[in-house]
Amino acid sequence: MRGFTHKVNIPKFYYGYVIVIVFFIMMVLGWGMFYIYGVFFRPLMEEFDWTRAITSGAFSMSVLVSGIIGIITGRLSDTIGPKKVIIFCTCLLTLGYGLMIFVQSTWQFYFLYGIIIASGVGGFWAPQVSTVARWFVKRRGIMTGIVSGGISFGTLVLPLIVTRLIDIFNWRTTYLIIGIAIFIIVMTAAQFVKSSPPKMSVLPIREINNTIQSRTRILNFSFQEAVHTV
Repeated sequence: MRGFTHKVNIPKFYYGYVIVIVFFIMMVLGWGMFYIYGVFFRPLMEEFDWTRAITSGAFSMSVLVSGIIGIITGRLSDTIGPKKVIIFCTCLLTLGYGLMIFVQSTWQFYFLYGIIIASGVGGFWAPQVSTVARWFVKRRGIMTGIVSGGISFGTLVLPLIVTRLIDIFNWRTTYLIIGIAIFIIVMTAAQFVKSSPPKMSVLPIREINNTIQSRTRILNFSFQEAVHTV
């Protein structure tokens, strides 16, 4: 005879999967666009008559700056929340790519790509990964891997699209299109970002399962067990 039962409400759809999809898209556009710098290499050299060292120097500088900014955005994500950090960094990316259309000298290019764009993309790692870790416990590794896979997916698919855009327009207009696309898509995706499960009154998947099991052990026992317990 079973004396006490307790019904635990299990969410039909876990919002953490929305977080993973949203961050995957951000990685595709953020780091994917950032890492296809080589597509613009020849057009830049031909227009400005730069050497390979000068042309590649901007990207080397941007990698260093983005790493430093990544540490800062990770800290800010813990204090003010990932959504605000992502929105601010998206604005930086849009500004940097958009102003590329006006570049006329080396220092302007280095400033825009090596500092502004690099600072923007620096907010496309720590906030996303730390947020996924809050939403998932049992499947944290695989979900983080899916989000990170957006970088590889972006570097695989985007060169084909961007190369076509450069052929149709030019590298300046292509950068402008990239900036607009990132702003529209990432800003829309950012509206679905929730910093942690408690913000939506739910628990990470493993904690939900553990809670169900613990409540079942406590509340679903026989009459004899209940008497002995008392």
